[in-house]
Formats: sequence, C-alpha cells, structure tokens
Amino acid sequence: MHRRHKSSYPGIIKPYQLIAITFIVICFFIYNLNSIYIELSTAAIDDNNLINSSTSSVVEVNNIVQPIAHNHQVGMTPQSARVQKMKMQKNETFCLSKLPPQWFKKLPPRRFKQSSIECDKVDNRRIATSHPPPRKIVDTKNNTVYFLHIGKAGGTSVDELLGNILKCQHRTYVGEKHYDYSYIEQQIQTKKQEQSLLRGGSYNDKHDKIDADVITFLRHPVSRAASQFYFSKMLPWAKKQNASFLYQTFDDYLDTPNKTWFQPIFDGESGSDFLTGIFPTSDGHWVASDGKETDEKIYLRQNKTAACLLAAQRLEKTKWFGLLEDVDRSMKLLQITLGLDDMPVMPRANKMQYLHPTEETKKKISKFVPKDIWLYEYAKRLFQARWNYYIEKCPYVSPELPPLPDFE
Repeated sequence: MHRRHKSSYPGIIKPYQLIAITFIVICFFIYNLNSIYIELSTAAIDDNNLINSSTSSVVEVNNIVQPIAHNHQVGMTPQSARVQKMKMQKNETFCLSKLPPQWFKKLPPRRFKQSSIECDKVDNRRIATSHPPPRKIVDTKNNTVYFLHIGKAGGTSVDELLGNILKCQHRTYVGEKHYDYSYIEQQIQTKKQEQSLLRGGSYNDKHDKIDADVITFLRHPVSRAASQFYFSKMLPWAKKQNASFLYQTFDDYLDTPNKTWFQPIFDGESGSDFLTGIFPTSDGHWVASDGKETDEKIYLRQNKTAACLLAAQRLEKTKWFGLLEDVDRSMKLLQITLGLDDMPVMPRANKMQYLHPTEETKKKISKFVPKDIWLYEYAKRLFQARWNYYIEKCPYVSPELPPLPDFE
C-alpha cells in the first residue's frame, strides 16, 4: 500500500497567505486614502489652473487665493509645491476658525432677498461705456491691502476685523493708523525703488507690477461730525488745554463765530481729503501723508470740484468699502470680496452714547461739509452698483455722479 503524502506547492502562494496579503493592502490603502485624495484634488486644481492661464502665479482654492511656488525654484518639485499649498490652505482655515466666533455668522439662504431690479432693462449703451466691474481682494495676487481709516466712522472696529482675517489669508495689511492716499502712493513708489535695486537699477513694470488693494469705511458726514465733537471732549489734549468746546453743546459750538478748532466740521475729514491725499504734510499731524507739499495738493485744496472728482475716481478703484449706515450689506460684500464661507460681523469698538443731532443741527453741519456730503451721496450710488453686481447678478454699471455743489 502506498502512503498518501501531504501535497506541497513550492513557489505558489497558499490561499490563507493570499487572504492575509489582501487584507494588509486594503488596510494600507484606507490609511493613505486621505493623502491620495488630497494629492489628486490638488493636481486637478493645478491642471485646471494651467488650462485657464499658463502664466498665472496664483490659484484659487475654495475661494482662497494662494501663491504657487514655481517649478524652477531650488528644491521645489511639483509634488512638494502641491503639498505646501495644501498646508497653507489648511493653516488659513484653521487660523480663521480660531478667531472669535461672534465675528462671523451663518445666514439663512434668503437673508438678503433679491430686489425687483430688472437687469435686462439696463441701458446697454450705459454698460458699454461703464468702467470695468470691481475686483475682489481674493482675486488679486499679493497686493498689499491698505485701510484708509477715516476718524469716527467705525474704522477701529473694521480695522480689528480686517487685520485678523487678512493675517490668516497671508496678506500684507497696513492698518492701525490714519493716513491719506499720498501715503499709499509713497509706499508703492518705495517698493518699486527696492525692486529696481534688486534688479540692478531696472524696474519692469509689466512683469513686476506693484499695486495696492485700497479699502475704506465711510459714515455720513453729519453723524460723523457729531461723533467727532463728543469724542474729542474725552481726549487728553482737550482737557489739558481746557478747550472751550468742553463746556458747549454741539449747537453752541456750531453757532460760535470765532472758532479755533474746526476738526468736526472740517470739509474733508469724512473722506474726501483722505482719498485725494491733501492733508497737511507737517510732522505730527494726526493723518500721515507722504510728507511732501506739491503743486497738485495746493491746487486740489483750492479747486474743490477737482478734489471731489478725484476722490470719486479713487473710491471707485477701491477693492471694498462699507457704509456705517448700511453695516449688514457692507459685511455681506466684505464676505464676497474676501472669499469667506461665513459673513463677518463688525465688532463694536469705541462705542459712545451722546445726543444725536436734531434736523436743525444737521442743516447747520451740512453747510460746512459740502465736499464730504457730495462724496457720500456718490458712495451710496457706487455701493448699490456693487450690490447689484455681486448680489443681484446684474451687469456692472458705474453710477452717474451726483450734481456737484456750487462751491463759493
């Protein structure tokens, strides 16, 4: 009789070994699935970006613009560039999540209902001659963001909000002080000179364009003037000098014929002089400038019509501006221009209680600030035009200028 020996299969994987190997491979795949997904998603984004613009140096990921490292950089491969970009995105999201939760709020889908605007009835000839539509901050590359901080217009609250959000978005932000437009132009010129030195004395404006994203926040000149008056009563310099306005009501101050302090009712403090950049250039002035007294500044101070037109032109070039009298819609437009998931909420800083001016007092103030009132009227029209474009999805139409005041 022959004994039956156990069969052996040299060089062939046994069934139980195959099951074990398969189980290990599945576990390894599941463990690395998230990393694989990130790599594939990022590669798809990069490919799409290359299709849309082969020379672009930024890519938009979830409405967040981040710089892409060029492949020719030393030690930077396409794979490491993608990983670095995803890390930046995660850091930004994480950074925003650490900001005070009361600074953001989720809105119901119909929080801002569309109005009865009929976009198709807009005059096409008006569209054809209109200025180009506004750009979002999230769509610009690495421009420095400058905040024109107008006194007593809610700027301290906006400054705090924007400074923290833009820091999370890895943007250079210049805030926390008051300056006018000439200061911004000086900063841009300084950067161009620095770039020129790096290039051995040459600056290529076509390839090395240095620009700024200017933003600001406006308040009606009448209410701003009243706020400025009562706020100044608490300032150390006024108490030290025992200023006469400390013992006056706002109406008493307006009716005083021999004033020595004009800041609340100085025409330009509510925005127009900030945008034209014509504040005094003396050292120690509360609004910083480029420190240069030019013929253009002298001309704009004398020719108020020209100053109004320049202020309106620069306001239209801003990437974003808000209105204190229309905070909710201002914050909605800020959410869009910054590419945020939730709408920001303006913190309340420097909150102050005082008697609001009567209608008679408002008329008195208006006579002192015709430039600023004209600019604010244009700002309301410009604000609505941007709202129609971003929220109502209408073609962008640059608003017409209000009738200019008859300056004496």
